[in-house]
Amino acid sequence: MGEKYPLCAKYGVKINWIYGAEYSYALKDVLYAGKSSDGRQIGLVNTTVEQLHIHLNVFMHHYFASYSTVQYFLEHGLTAIDTDSANCRDVPLCVQKTRGRDVHSTLAAFEYNKKVIMIKGNHSKEERTVLLMSSSHTKLKIDNQRDDKRINITNDYKFGKEDVDSMDARIYYFCFKRKTKRYTMLILYLIVDVCINNAFLLISHQQSYQKTKKRFMKELSARWSINISK
Repeated sequence: MGEKYPLCAKYGVKINWIYGAEYSYALKDVLYAGKSSDGRQIGLVNTTVEQLHIHLNVFMHHYFASYSTVQYFLEHGLTAIDTDSANCRDVPLCVQKTRGRDVHSTLAAFEYNKKVIMIKGNHSKEERTVLLMSSSHTKLKIDNQRDDKRINITNDYKFGKEDVDSMDARIYYFCFKRKTKRYTMLILYLIVDVCINNAFLLISHQQSYQKTKKRFMKELSARWSINISK
């Protein structure tokens, strides 16, 4: 899950998207238009996730992640893997502590029924840590198929997150966005960018199509121009 343009900070508007982790295909979106006249909305993140979810394993950014959200998914037959902030109130104190930990070590904390697992791994000498929470793993295993010998939960999260990042990168480098001060136009540009990305993914799966996204956008723009002129 993610958002593209930082509209919320400036205009109070943003779009939350859910992507297919395997192909970076945008599946669904929910528009957030700021506070309503009734006042501040309680449980906004849970409400958004509830509207976006489908019956698959969900990879989440720490903005959407919380223990209550993961529990909600479990109640509806869904599993989730997400990153968490170190200062999140759901993180146990024993997991927050990093002093004295060995480099490349991993600390795991299980729920009493082992349905939810939280890990914290040290990945560098600068004590840079990664905090993950998962409801799709019941125990930790070393992934022997990779040279880095990472645990399974880390590799599974990287698998889902990398495809989301690749979509953001494609939209960033080849986007339809133009300079404007109107947030309605920014919303329109974002929707067009995502539609172009989806169209490129669909056509690129044809074996006969070997062109880049930049070339695809030029051809698509030329066809639009011809249709408009007619």
